[in-house]
Amino acid sequence: AGGTWRVPVFGQRGASSSCTGQILGAAEPELSGAGQIQGLSRLSVIKQSEKSPAASLVIGRKDFQRIKEAARVLTKEEREAKLAALRAEKKAVLVGISPLLAWRPGALLSPQLILGAKCHMIRDTQILEKQLITREREEEEKRLARMMEVERKRADEVQEELERRRKQELIRGRQELVKQIEQNAEERALRAEQRDQEAQEVREYLEQLKMEDMKDLKQRQEQQKRIQAEIKRINDENQRLKEEQREQERMADERVLEYQRRTMEREAEFEAEQERIRWEKEKETARLRAMQQRAQDLQAEQVSGFGRLLPWFPACP
Repeated sequence: AGGTWRVPVFGQRGASSSCTGQILGAAEPELSGAGQIQGLSRLSVIKQSEKSPAASLVIGRKDFQRIKEAARVLTKEEREAKLAALRAEKKAVLVGISPLLAWRPGALLSPQLILGAKCHMIRDTQILEKQLITREREEEEKRLARMMEVERKRADEVQEELERRRKQELIRGRQELVKQIEQNAEERALRAEQRDQEAQEVREYLEQLKMEDMKDLKQRQEQQKRIQAEIKRINDENQRLKEEQREQERMADERVLEYQRRTMEREAEFEAEQERIRWEKEKETARLRAMQQRAQDLQAEQVSGFGRLLPWFPACP
């Protein structure tokens, strides 16, 4: 889809040619298989978005999974596992061949010869490991190339589809614009005719309102006269009722005053009667006290007379 892609290349950091040299593994890739696929998909989307702001590359989950499985490469752990297996196999071969070389009947093998055989075997193993790494790197590069080609074709297809849709939308938009212009013209003509009809209806309605207003004015004037006559009648009736009410209030006040006068007279008579009764009671009490005093005096005189006649008779206390 355009742009420069960074393709990771696996290589060796170096190897020792000595007998005791260690086999070095391949350099770690910049991205794993899934990470490379996601990065390429993301870059494809960015490139497509830069070309057309309205277009975007969308890959479904199933397609993305299929591409990821097809472009799967060995991870660092898998490569280390294979190298460990080769080292174990090499070690087993060395361990198995050493006794044979040392104890074979009639063999006159020096330690240098045995060491040389071991070195050759180590070198052959290193060569095999290098070939394995090279083959894995080539396979990975091929997978990446296939993946990039699939992505490029898919991006081209998406771009073509977006362009086709854009053209269809453009044609559809033009058709809609022409249709809208024609529809607007028809609507304007229809609205103009409708406005003329509405104006005529408004004039007729205003004329009708004018006639109704004149009729209503006459009715209101007549109604006003009736209302004024009714108001005058009500006012006269109210005046008459007020006069009657004032007369009734005056008579009620007179009755109240008469009642109060009679009440006061009755109270005065009652108080006079009470005073007379009290005076009569006091007079009777005084008379009874005088009679009692005379009786006591008479009794005292009688006792005193008996005393003179009968000296031994005790005197009254």
